[in-house]
Amino acid sequence: MELVKAFLILIAIFLFITLIQIIIRKSLHMNIKDIFTNRHINSLHKKISWYMGGIGLFLWIVLLINTSSSPSLSFHVFLWFIIGWALFDFMIYAFFTLKYTSNRKEILVHFAELTIWIAVIVTIINFNIFGSYV
Repeated sequence: MELVKAFLILIAIFLFITLIQIIIRKSLHMNIKDIFTNRHINSLHKKISWYMGGIGLFLWIVLLINTSSSPSLSFHVFLWFIIGWALFDFMIYAFFTLKYTSNRKEILVHFAELTIWIAVIVTIINFNIFGSYV
C-alpha cells in the first residue's frame, strides 16, 4: 500500500510540473510542446547531451558502488547528485538556447521546471517522504 502511495505522489508531482509548464507557455504565448518532445537545439547540443547522459550513467554507477554500504546516505547522495546534474544540464541548455535560437522564452519554462524539481527533491530530503523505502 505504501508503494502505491509513493507512486501516486510521484505521478502528482509529474502532473503538477506539467501543469505549471502549460500555464507558463500559455502566459508567454508559446506553443505547447508534447511532454516527451526532444528538446535539442541542434546536432551539437544533441551530441553533447548524449555524452552527458553516458557520463552521468557512469558516475551514477560509481556513486552506487561507493555508497552501497550506507543505504540511507546513498539515497540522499543520489538526490543531491540529481540536483547537481540537473543544474549542469540546465546550464548547457541555456547556453545553446541563448547562442543558437531566437526563442529566449524557452529558458523561462525550463528554469521553472528545474526550480520545481529542485524544490521537490529538497522537500523529499527534508521531510523524509520516502523514508520507509530507504
